[in-house]
Amino acid sequence: MKKLIFLFIVLWVGGSASLLAQNDQVVLSETITWLERKINITYFNAQTNEWWSNRFFYNSETGVINIKNTSSDVPSFLNRKSYYDRKVLLSDLDASSIKVHDVNEDQGRIVYGQVVQVNVIGNQKKIQRIKNDRPSFNEFFLQIPVPHTYDSLHVTADSIKVKLALAIELSSKIKPTDDEEQNAHTVLSMLHGEFKGTDETVIRFTRIQDNAFEIEQKNGDQYVKEGLIGFDEVNNNFYQWTINKGQRERLTLAIKSTEKVYLENSDGGYTISIHGTNHFSITEDGVHADFYRQED
Repeated sequence: MKKLIFLFIVLWVGGSASLLAQNDQVVLSETITWLERKINITYFNAQTNEWWSNRFFYNSETGVINIKNTSSDVPSFLNRKSYYDRKVLLSDLDASSIKVHDVNEDQGRIVYGQVVQVNVIGNQKKIQRIKNDRPSFNEFFLQIPVPHTYDSLHVTADSIKVKLALAIELSSKIKPTDDEEQNAHTVLSMLHGEFKGTDETVIRFTRIQDNAFEIEQKNGDQYVKEGLIGFDEVNNNFYQWTINKGQRERLTLAIKSTEKVYLENSDGGYTISIHGTNHFSITEDGVHADFYRQED
């Protein structure tokens, strides 16, 4: 009987994780469809007497988005003056960087109204810019125009901001499996670079061995914690050894998963939850902080 109950729990956990992953894909697909409908627009620049077309595309196999801009003398776009492609991995964009700006005059493809801007994580130049089918230079931000002729201008721009942030979060989300070792390697794969927390601290991970990383947490120039975090393959758990205000702390962190992968110490007082390749959170003694990648 106990074996049957255990088998049921394993199947239920595995099935739940699979269902959650499917739900995420459905929400991502619906969000992309919404963005395509709102971003795919044609508008007029009165200063240059040009018509502009703005189109948003997403490749679900590669995770790459492409924003196409085309200018023409006529609204039918039978004759194209110039046309651009801007391609980047959706998961490389920084959801926390999304801003809505007012535009007070026509500026090429960005016209009077508002513009939604999103940067690449760490302002890295990962956006491939192609002009008239020829590679151009790389950029670190995307701009989505919201012309003043748009109905409910401010609502539309703010809605694009919210939906784009959701799409970025879902595209980079880490999905748990029923294999703890695979979940462990998933965690290890995202422990690199610098993350800024909602508590204003910054955490940096630096690889020193295959499964071990130096960890530094600072508030400005002041160290909060420093030490090591790594994976013990023999005992199949993580460890974290840190010094905090002169006090040494050694934690053993078990690998667990529900709708997300998380690491937790024996009494549950310390938890690292992995939300995505660019987002994790720490809960310590009831105090919670989210951390978002700032650079690789």
